[in-house]
Amino acid sequence: MEKILKNSRFWLMVGNIFNAGFGFLSIGILARTLSTNDFGSWVIFVTNMGFVEMIRSGFVYQALVKYVSSADNEKDICRVTSAAWQISIILSAFLAFLIFISQFLFSEGIKANHFELFFQYYPLILVMMLPINMSVWVAHANQKYFKMWLINFLSSFPFLLIIFVFKSSILIEILWVFAIIRAMLGLICLFDLKYAFPLKFDWTTIKEMFGFSKYTVLTTVASNVLKSADVILINTFLGPTMVAIYNIPLKLLEVVEIPLRSWAMSAFPRLSKLASEGKFGQFKSNFIKEVKYFTLFLLPFLGIAFHFSEQIVTLYAGEGFVVASPILKVFTIYLLVMPLDRYLGIALDSVNLPHINSMKVVLMASLNIFGDWYILSHHLNLSAVAMVTVVNTLFGIFVGLFFMNKKLSEQNVEFFIPANSK
Repeated sequence: MEKILKNSRFWLMVGNIFNAGFGFLSIGILARTLSTNDFGSWVIFVTNMGFVEMIRSGFVYQALVKYVSSADNEKDICRVTSAAWQISIILSAFLAFLIFISQFLFSEGIKANHFELFFQYYPLILVMMLPINMSVWVAHANQKYFKMWLINFLSSFPFLLIIFVFKSSILIEILWVFAIIRAMLGLICLFDLKYAFPLKFDWTTIKEMFGFSKYTVLTTVASNVLKSADVILINTFLGPTMVAIYNIPLKLLEVVEIPLRSWAMSAFPRLSKLASEGKFGQFKSNFIKEVKYFTLFLLPFLGIAFHFSEQIVTLYAGEGFVVASPILKVFTIYLLVMPLDRYLGIALDSVNLPHINSMKVVLMASLNIFGDWYILSHHLNLSAVAMVTVVNTLFGIFVGLFFMNKKLSEQNVEFFIPANSK
């Protein structure tokens, strides 16, 4: 017990579970207080926000963690951190301007697809979230997991508390609460002067980080498309009400996905260091052990989710969403293979194969978009859309295992397939 309590990875997972729980409860409250149409509009706003945040994250986050965890001294850490700040500022300004201008250039299409909230309000929120994101990313790169948890707590718990107490059914009021909380937290994070950036740009370091992030940004964007394409295409074919129904099982997935993401996040610096030191035997054993234990840990929860799907959905979002229970059953199959898929992505980045990880995720996203389009254009149900996610994940696992085995066989380490096998 003492060993567990001193494990920083344990506290990262506990913190992220709490924060995910706040988000999980927030969605449940909004599903009950908003009309189905307004709730669908909120889901569309959050989905589009997540897509843009993935672009910003892809250009900075992975490269920052990789280079800081591999740095030999404090000077190199400061150099990489400063370059990350500079990239984030330039990119945020560009994205905010692009989104702001687009609402005037494509007003008819934006209105037809229920995107008004996003294009009107998100440019401001994007700027507010810059210092928040950078504080979280720098804390992760330096393995300061309590600080990560604290920042995420301050961005999620106040929102949950306010919508629970006041139970507003007006969507625009909820959006302003969301924005004001992030503005206040952003100001707090700006006072973290330890990571203030210099005015002089270090173009050599920026170029070095872009050399890595040009692949990771493609990976993170494609990963977001894997999740957001379902919502966007359902909205296009069926409207916000069906988006609301489909989103309930997606939020229930996060009960499992968040601890997995937390554990995998904390594994990335360690796997990167083992790979950079050429310790591929330890790299393999660490990878297999973590995937195996996390999958076994999930099994009882998946059994409960499958057999009691109707009760879980009703308890979470109310009787009006009970039609979403078959979708949750399909997603339990996806959760079973999610640990292997998530760790394969981290492992490919750790062994300097970000381009392979990008290719894998782009192929998965392409398969997902085509599959969703085919299902929805042929008027099949939402459970079939969820099954597309299962199929493309299995395909991605196959691709990832193939290239990981090839890479480790070059280091005389057998992964899952013997190096001399046909």
